[in-house]
This record gives sequence, C-alpha cells and structure tokens, in this order.
Amino acid sequence: MNEFNKEEEREEGKKTGKQETKAKKLKSTEDDQYRVVIQKESNDALEELVRRTNDGFDGGEVTKSDVVNLLISNHAKSFSDSDIKSLCLLHFDEKKVLRALLRKAGEDGDLPSEIKKVLREHLGISDNSKRRISKGAPDLSTEKSVDN
Repeated sequence: MNEFNKEEEREEGKKTGKQETKAKKLKSTEDDQYRVVIQKESNDALEELVRRTNDGFDGGEVTKSDVVNLLISNHAKSFSDSDIKSLCLLHFDEKKVLRALLRKAGEDGDLPSEIKKVLREHLGISDNSKRRISKGAPDLSTEKSVDN
C-alpha cells in the first residue's frame, strides 16, 4: 500500500499549472464563503449560543458560522412580510427617498401631487392657506378715498 500511495503522490506532482488552477477553482466553488458584519449585541448573543452548544459536546465543535447558518436556514422561510416591513422601518432614510423622488421627477418631469402638497404645507404656502388669506385679506384697492 505504501508504494501505491507514493506513486499517487508522484502522479499528482506531475500536474500542469493549468490542472492545479482548475482543481483550486473547483474546490473554491464548493467552499464559497460570505462575510457579514454584526453589531456587538448580536455578537455577544452569538457567542453565548456557541458556548451553550459546545458546553458538554464532546463529539466536535460548533462555530459561530455553524450557528448563524442554522439560524438563517431554519428561519428564512418564516421571515414574514411584517418582519420585512419592520426591518425597512428601522432602516428608513428620508434623504434617500427624497433623492429617489428627485431622480424620478427628472425622468418624468414632475413630482407626485402628494409630495408637492406636503412641500407647500411645510413652507406655509399650501393651497388652503392661500384661500384663507384671500378671503380675509383687507381691500387694497386705490379707488376708495383715504383721510390723511
């Protein structure tokens, strides 16, 4: 058996550079890895889960990646529309919305009427305030005589 293993090693040593590169590419596609940044509180909870899992487990070792992969796999299907809305609410950015509206206005040439109304109200020049001013405004005509 020893001679057989030595012969295999010699054969593998004779591989060309292209064959080695191809073998590395095949291996890397099988072992794709991705990185995620988590907050300190999440990391603390993750470390606690790893510690609890490994406590008394003599058959191997569970890593942070193992726990995260299991959690995502088990809970991805139960991630509801309500969860998605909550997540979007947590990360809502008014400036991004306004930039998107301006970009769209540039393409279409106009802002939605609701946005126009809100902008006017914000500046105190809404259609309602114009009407109130005109109804209650004093007569400024020069036709009436004035005592000086």
